[in-house]
Amino acid sequence: MTLMFAIIKNIGKYPLRCADGIFRNAFNKVMDLTVTLHFDDAVTRAINYHPQAFLPMDEDLEDTSRAKKGGGGGPATGAQKRGAPSGGGQTPKKKKMDASANPCHGQVYSGACTKKECPFDHHTERCAAFKAAHPDGPPGRR
Repeated sequence: MTLMFAIIKNIGKYPLRCADGIFRNAFNKVMDLTVTLHFDDAVTRAINYHPQAFLPMDEDLEDTSRAKKGGGGGPATGAQKRGAPSGGGQTPKKKKMDASANPCHGQVYSGACTKKECPFDHHTERCAAFKAAHPDGPPGRR
């Protein structure tokens, strides 16, 4: 159950066409770890120490980026040729955060943030430093 919940949670961060790749990557990683570990331990280790196993395949991400750029669709309409907004699905850019802001835990531990207006810092180097300081998860409230 733990493995399935982790897979479903990560599938929710990407387009549906990436679901198969995420499932395959995660399942293959757990099966590789079961060579030396019990299945439950392998699941725990995959979730905690191998977050890259819960990411989509590179081919799926390339298809997603190609679809965002508009390559491969039908001919553009007159409004699209003139540069009018297409009106669909674009998320606003996240504002820059200063170095004193707390890092986004989604960015730190999963490599992606799903919140549209996330108030936390998403700077890659600061997030990597936070993960290095707290590899087992965010520090608990005291």
